[in-house]
Amino acid sequence: MIITLPFLPPSCNRIYYSDFKSRTRHKTSDYRRFQKDCAPFIPQTVKPLTGAIRVEYNFYFPDHRKRDVANFEKAMTDTLVEYGIIEDYSMIVRMVLEKYYQKGKPETVCQVTLQYDKKPEPTRKEKMRFRNKQKDSANSTVPECKKCGEEIRYIFDGNRNKIVKYCGCVVE
Repeated sequence: MIITLPFLPPSCNRIYYSDFKSRTRHKTSDYRRFQKDCAPFIPQTVKPLTGAIRVEYNFYFPDHRKRDVANFEKAMTDTLVEYGIIEDYSMIVRMVLEKYYQKGKPETVCQVTLQYDKKPEPTRKEKMRFRNKQKDSANSTVPECKKCGEEIRYIFDGNRNKIVKYCGCVVE
């Protein structure tokens, strides 16, 4: 899904203000206006995307002033969650931020896709189990059958109720 906005989001420095007496944060008028202005450009989805999500932001700035691209990401990601494009921030596994300069009008292009091509990262326990398997296989030598040259495996024979040697040609 590609969303193109003909304007830039507000910087994260300008999206919240704090009420020091009550110790709460509130959305600024710029931020509320930005979220309202995004409505015609964001498709109305039936269900939010869930699972591993990849988000790519391309920000086109009208001039070469010094800007931190990461500050513009927060407002865009909040808006995607607000409009139900993605379920939660925690679903984002990969985020790409790119800054471009183009004379004239500023623009924001956001591409949201499901990340199916990448398997989830294995847990620490799974990594350790894999490493131990590799160590065991490196240290042990597999016996081969003298007749056919295949690897000899040990299997449990339920009929004889014992473990037997097995290769492609013989059961002992």
